[in-house]
Amino acid sequence: MLKSILVLVAIVLAVPIAALAVDKAEPAADAARALPAPGLDTPAGGSNVQSAPVFTWKPVRRAARYEFQLSDDSAFRSIVTGGSVPTVNTAYTLEHSLPDGTYFWRVRAVNAKDDAGRWSQGRSFTKRWSTRPTLLGPTGGTVVNYPTSQFLLRWEPVPHAVKYIVTIAADPALASQLLGTANNPVETVGTALSPEGGLEPGQYWWAVTPVNAVGNRGARSAIGSFNWAWPSSTPVQVNDLNSDPRVYDPQFAWKRVPGAARYEVEVNSSQDFAVGSKVC
Repeated sequence: MLKSILVLVAIVLAVPIAALAVDKAEPAADAARALPAPGLDTPAGGSNVQSAPVFTWKPVRRAARYEFQLSDDSAFRSIVTGGSVPTVNTAYTLEHSLPDGTYFWRVRAVNAKDDAGRWSQGRSFTKRWSTRPTLLGPTGGTVVNYPTSQFLLRWEPVPHAVKYIVTIAADPALASQLLGTANNPVETVGTALSPEGGLEPGQYWWAVTPVNAVGNRGARSAIGSFNWAWPSSTPVQVNDLNSDPRVYDPQFAWKRVPGAARYEVEVNSSQDFAVGSKVC
């Protein structure tokens, strides 16, 4: 009887020990099946880029898809993409441009059972759209003779720009704008602009600012200058229309001035055209 009791006790105690061994083995198996973190390829850590880059990473064995995250903080609390973006590829391109700043990105693999692996270590890059338009002319105080000279502002195209803001001002700080306003500037999709009308003779300054597809402004060009001139002097003559020496009937005549819309005529008894001596 004693031997039977001892056998039964041994059997009862052996059951939980075996079950415990199985429970401990399951987490170890899960860890072995977990997908590793993908290795990141491009852009390299700490890169400086002009526009949103193409993100690439190395494939993970047994991965059915990947999840991509882009954030403007290293803790990934502010996701730029609004959340994790799924993709079956090992590359991802943003649909929209990014404002200038420093960003962080990471990727993780997900298997066919929707089990997510470990996130890759976050990698940073800085987007700085710093390419400036190069002004082609007029620059360096070039004289624009109205209306014989073509008044055409020209500049080199800037990558990623879809339009340009053109500013012309009467001061080198571009504070006194002559075209448009700060809130409603003059824009063009080309790399040249021929403003309508004329300017008062004098010196002027101008610059160009690129704008990308989402309305972000890039770096403004250097400030160019030009001199606006209107060669409007013309020879004049006076004819007496009445042959009677007792009567003087003057006819004033002059040569046509290109670009003139009308003329102002003053008759004065003073050679220096004093205001008090004006006849008409």
